[in-house]
Amino acid sequence: MPPRPRTTAQPSRSSSFQHRPSHRRLVTAASDLLCTPGVEEGLDVIAVPAARDAGNLRHAAEVAAEAGSVLLVLCSKDADPGEAYDVVTGGSAPPAVVVLGVPHGYSLPGLQLEADRSSLVARRTSDTHLKRNLAIAVAHRMGWSRLLFLDDDVRGFGNKELDLVRAVLADRPAGPKAVGWAFDDFPDNSIVCHAHRLAGGPQKTFIGGGALAIRVSDDTPHFPRMYNEDWLFMLPLMLRGRRELVLAGTMQQMEYDPFASPEDADRQEAGDVLAEALFSLLHDDTPWEEAWSQQYWRDVLTSRRRFIQRIKAALSRRSDAGAARACAALDRALLMGHTSTSWPGALAKWVQSWERDTEVWSRWLAGLTPAVSIEQAVDEFGLDLDAYVTPAELVGAGASSAG
Repeated sequence: MPPRPRTTAQPSRSSSFQHRPSHRRLVTAASDLLCTPGVEEGLDVIAVPAARDAGNLRHAAEVAAEAGSVLLVLCSKDADPGEAYDVVTGGSAPPAVVVLGVPHGYSLPGLQLEADRSSLVARRTSDTHLKRNLAIAVAHRMGWSRLLFLDDDVRGFGNKELDLVRAVLADRPAGPKAVGWAFDDFPDNSIVCHAHRLAGGPQKTFIGGGALAIRVSDDTPHFPRMYNEDWLFMLPLMLRGRRELVLAGTMQQMEYDPFASPEDADRQEAGDVLAEALFSLLHDDTPWEEAWSQQYWRDVLTSRRRFIQRIKAALSRRSDAGAARACAALDRALLMGHTSTSWPGALAKWVQSWERDTEVWSRWLAGLTPAVSIEQAVDEFGLDLDAYVTPAELVGAGASSAG
């Protein structure tokens, strides 16, 4: 991570922010990776932050069975733990299954993250960040060092992808810490970026947390409570160097209607602004201190507002219902942060809080003691396994079903 922020914001030196249709040049592509030989090990655990109907878990169960890895399912909202257990243990079941119910309002014991209490996330309802952080914590306590996040709407993850994970995350000095896939089919973008594409603008996708494999260690980043939490998880890796994060290729996810809930634009706008603007600093080799400046965020918000207004103007010239629904969502995005005088200060403060949080998280993660069983690991996180674990003798402290 960059140095700790100053206590007072410094004046912005530039206002070069602009929307970029692609960020892929910021990371190493798997095809460009020249790795020294390493010791390939099995994938220890596949973690699924589930919120949909349990029937969507079948693909992840098949991948875990093929990989010979533990399947860790973290259920909330529409994902019932009992139904999830029945689904993933039917058919070709993984060698070990752990299903946890994550109750509403749950937080990791002893962990207080300042940015997660920001006014910018007051309308945030997703708990995906929490379930991913919990998965990292469980894996760390159990000695599972290679973790694959696989969302329950991902499809097409097979042997080729598993082989690539093993190769990229092989045990070698200074090897990559993460490898992931971008979702082009169906595109994984924010509402604003979907509208940009609909209006005819060039728009690509970036690596998403839906298919992301990581090496778990004390310096593994955390997922903040913010839209684009996966980009913000990857940003510390990118700041450490281009070879820390590898783009493996593209992946498929289930199709959805990006404009079905225009109010989602309210919840996305802060995270979309943060991620796009922070990535822009990397594109331009701009000093990180810019992100501590309220003036930088004023410039960003001015540019972002004009960008959204141009998209809306292009869509307004069309008469189809899809364009009208996109415009309604864009109006929500414009109202959310672009009429408030407090956002430049809130965005600058969020970055400073997030930087401190990375240190808090690292200390907390490093302080976790090895668990002798999954029951102990889960119990000390204040959760109940109920009967949703198999086999009963599943233990940790370095022991992995993947070998």
